[in-house]
Order: sequence, then structure tokens, then C-alpha cells
Amino acid sequence: MTGHSVQFHMGQVLCRLSETYPGLFKAAIEAVQNGIDAGATVVYVGIDQVKHRVAVCDNGSGITPDKFQEALGSIGHSVKDHKPGTLGRFGLGLVAPVTKCQTMQVISTVSRQTHRWIFNQVDIREQASELHIPYSLVPDGLPALPEPFEHAHQEARPNRRGPGIRFRTMVLMDKVTRDRTVSAVDIDELAHDIRIKLGGGMKEGTTVFIKLREADGTVKTTRVDPQVYSGHPLAPFSVIDKDAGTVTLTLYRAKAPTNGARRGEVKVAEADAPDAISWNEFCRQARMAASGDAMLTAALEALGSGYFEGEVTASRVKLHPDRKKFEYNDALIGLLAVISHWFDTVGKAFVDQERELRTNERYSRLGQQSLDNLLAKLQQNPRLSQLFDSLSAVLPRAARPDQSPSKPRQPREPAGERRPVVARPRQQSSQDGSQPAKAPAFLSFVYDIIDGPQVWQYNPMTAQLTLNVSHPLWVRMDDTNGRHLVKNDRYILMFQDWLAMEVLHLLATQPTPDELEDGLKRIHGKTEMAVELLVIR
Repeated sequence: MTGHSVQFHMGQVLCRLSETYPGLFKAAIEAVQNGIDAGATVVYVGIDQVKHRVAVCDNGSGITPDKFQEALGSIGHSVKDHKPGTLGRFGLGLVAPVTKCQTMQVISTVSRQTHRWIFNQVDIREQASELHIPYSLVPDGLPALPEPFEHAHQEARPNRRGPGIRFRTMVLMDKVTRDRTVSAVDIDELAHDIRIKLGGGMKEGTTVFIKLREADGTVKTTRVDPQVYSGHPLAPFSVIDKDAGTVTLTLYRAKAPTNGARRGEVKVAEADAPDAISWNEFCRQARMAASGDAMLTAALEALGSGYFEGEVTASRVKLHPDRKKFEYNDALIGLLAVISHWFDTVGKAFVDQERELRTNERYSRLGQQSLDNLLAKLQQNPRLSQLFDSLSAVLPRAARPDQSPSKPRQPREPAGERRPVVARPRQQSSQDGSQPAKAPAFLSFVYDIIDGPQVWQYNPMTAQLTLNVSHPLWVRMDDTNGRHLVKNDRYILMFQDWLAMEVLHLLATQPTPDELEDGLKRIHGKTEMAVELLVIR
């Protein structure tokens, strides 16, 4: 049987494999990964955009010539039994920086011997049939780091205390490319990706210190510690899928900050693997399969909403060598099916609860803002002040002046019926701080679902103005689906201000019960037109 041989230009192929990680950003993460794989407790990442240098140092077990040769021989191969001490799962991490700099040195001390390998991009590209990486022993141990990394041994210390770190391995990149599409690095983004991708494989006490000198000379530093989830743990969810194997969702309800939304993050990994991909990276791949699948699309959005934090693992999915996605196969499709099933049976209830909580907080804020608007008008307009004084004498109070607005409900397990949201007046100081201002304590806003055709109701016995959040007119003002909140908040505030003034002017006439009923009907008759004008405006 005859055939033809296939030959490759070894140097060019190696450079193309290096470009699997297209930017310096990803190459730096790979160098950090190798340090963590070697059992390092401290990894130092220095990036100098002034002199175009990079240094990645760690205090791991070091690299022997045999280990180095093994890593070169495994380039492009997925190492199934990846163990601590090996240089990456695919070997690509070792050569990832080759095309991002002119020269890369790997220097490592093991058993009192210091080894050095030099990758020169120009020389590598010229080697066609056999690839040779220069190697030598360094008699004087690890070299001093160049400026501005000369104090790395002290800077990288946890809590900046104790003796300097004794590094065993250095990866030094010199004359890093000036192509900004390749060399651009944001220190916060780098720290975030290290935390997401590698945080699960970092042992307790491990730290990654990052120092960045930007092109204008500004120096920034930050530190990455092992990822710890501080939110409320949810019940574990684990199923066995015929394609994806054992799929486990280990999730937490992310902590809510004092102001703003939750900012939890979910990552995805092979089961028992130390590295992962971020949810955004996973979604870029998953959305192809989610096209037309409303449940899966909703699940992907929910797990990326910030409400959840934690990880999703599957035993049969395979990480792609670029570490940004998984191999596209039946195992990945099975994983997506399990995620969709989890959302349908478990996750949707939590998401609905969170959406209700955020809506309640928002309505409470808008109601309080409208009451504050009324108070401001009272302070600025003497005629309105007389109106409110007359009302205070004849109307019931919605709340005592020292009574604070009701607090939004705390998160609970998904159950129960919707409760109304109440915004009550609060006591405020006058603008000059001299005397407490009178709050319009005879009015409060309630947000609820009303059985009936009205968009609002006023109860003179409780002094509550209830807004029907299910009414089509209200929905027209607040049909956000999570978007256009600023615009719709403006609609609601204008409507509430208008409605409150209409009702208060009616009450100021001290109507009889029949006159009050007729007056409220007249306001109801003007409500639709008022909403139309607000929305059109």
C-alpha cells in the first residue's frame, strides 16, 4: 500500500497553537494556572506596559527537565488524569506567551539546581523540521527581577507581613507586542477571570498578587484569594443524565448589597476539575442550542442575573483547549437539558420571588418619593400649606410622624401569596433646619392587586391610596420586563403626583360621604386620559 507523508513546519505550527490564547490576558492566566498546578501558595503577576515586560513567579514545586519535556510533548492533548504538579491540562499553557512577546524565559529551581529555557519567537518561526528550545543551567539561582518588579518577594506576601516569598519558578516575557488588541490588560478584569476560572482550584491560603504599571506610569495592584461563597446556600440539585453524566448545581442566593442588585456569579466546570469557565463564556456557546427554547433561554438569563452564585458541574463534558468553552457534543446538550429542567422545577420560583422583591422595593421607593414631592410642595406654596393644615384637622392619619416607611420583605423560600407594598409618610426637617416640616400624614400609597375595574382606590378610613398594579393602564406605564425602568419610574411618579393632588384637593372641600363618592368617580373618569397624556408625553 502506497501513500504520502504529511509534514508540518514545526515552528509555525507551534506559533499557531500559541495563538489558541489570542491575547496576553489569557496567556497570563495560563501562567498562573501552571503555578497553582505546581502547588504554589503565592503567585505574583507583574505587567509593565511602559517597558513592555511581564513576570509571573510562583513558589510551587518547580519544573524539572523531565516535567518540561513532558509538557512540550503533551501540547494539544487533553490530560484526563490531570494531577497537581503537572504543567497544565493541554500543554498549551506553557507556550501560550510565545507569540505575545519577542523572548520568553522559563526559569525554575528544583533540588538546588536552576534550569532555564528560552523561547525566541523569531528563532522558533524559522525552525521547520525539528524544534529546539535552548536550555541551560543557571549557576547563581533565580535572577533578580527587572524594574518595576524588583520588590515582588515583599509585595506578594500575604498581608504584607513575614519574610519575603522564595519563588521557585519565573516566567519572564520581554518586548511584549505593542499591538493593543493582543497586549491590552485590565487589572480588575484579569483578577475577576483568575477568580472565576482558577478560584475553585486554589487551596485555602493561596493568593495571587497582581501588579500593573500602565502606559502612563500609573501603578495598580490587587490580590486574588480562593473563591468563597458567602450567600445563603440553596438545596443541592443533582441528576444523572445519559449524555452529560452526573450534573450538579451547587448554588447560593447571593448576598444583597445595601444599595443595588445582587452580583453573584455562576461558573461551569467538569466535575472534579480545578478550572472552570465563566457563565458569560458558557452562555455564548449555549445560546446556539437555546435558540427557540424559551425555558432554556430563561434559565441562562436567570443564572446570569446576579441572584445566584456557585457552580454547575457535569462529569462527561470536556473543556476545550482554549478554556473558553466546552467541546460541542451530546454531553454539552445533555447538560443544557438538565439546566432547563432545574429552572422549570426549582429555579423559576426563586427568580419570580426575587423579581417580586425588587418590584416591591422599587414601588416602596416611588411611593415615598411621591410623598416627599408633596411635602416639598407644601413647603414651597403657602396656599397648599393652608390646604394641608385644613386636611390635618379633619382626616385620619395614615401614620404617626415618627413612623418610618415599611421595610420591603426579606427573601423567603418561594411560597405564599403576594402581599401589598405600603409607602407611608416620614418626618423630615425643613430646608433651613429650624423646625420639623409637617408631613402629609393623611395619605399613604399601597401597591396591590384590586378585584375590580379601577386602576386605584381611596379608603378615607385608612387614608390609603391603593394602586392596582394588575390594571391594564398601570401595566402600560410599567410594562418593563426588566427594561426601561428610568422612563417608567418617571411615568409612575407623574401619575402618582397628579392623582394625589386630585384626591387631596377633593378632600380639602370636606365633602359628605356622597360628595366624596361622586368626586372620586369624577377623578376616575379623568384617570385614563391622564395616563394617556403621561405615556404619550
